[in-house]
Amino acid sequence: MAFLAPTIADFRARFPRATADKVPDTMVAQALARAARQVDTTWTEGDFAEGQLLYAAAWLTNEGFWPGAEGEAAAAGASGFKVMKSGQLSLERFDNGASSGGGQTDPVLATGYGQEFAALRAQNVGGPRVTSAGAVPYCGGWPWGF
Repeated sequence: MAFLAPTIADFRARFPRATADKVPDTMVAQALARAARQVDTTWTEGDFAEGQLLYAAAWLTNEGFWPGAEGEAAAAGASGFKVMKSGQLSLERFDNGASSGGGQTDPVLATGYGQEFAALRAQNVGGPRVTSAGAVPYCGGWPWGF
């Protein structure tokens, strides 16, 4: 099995709510192109296409093209709020881990699909690898053996 990039048809099959009348093919193609820059062949083959599909769905949600509450909030410009007040109503969004140090945030990770993508990415893209330096040579009794 090879690393096959998902197509628009694959996207529609994975996310049946994202019909062509709600999410145009041109936007899906653009989202998949962006996702291809985030997920490469260092990922496992089983997670390669799913990672691209999840990133594309999260990006489309942020752009306001996704059907449902998250997409509608993004389209209205209210997706990145921490606290929102309107009269007696007060909404507060909990920290979702989208912060990546230094105060920078990845808005894609603020969506539900972005959280799924982040979990998949953590399984496929590791941090630094630490190995032991080996054994210290033994030259007789300490301190006289050196």
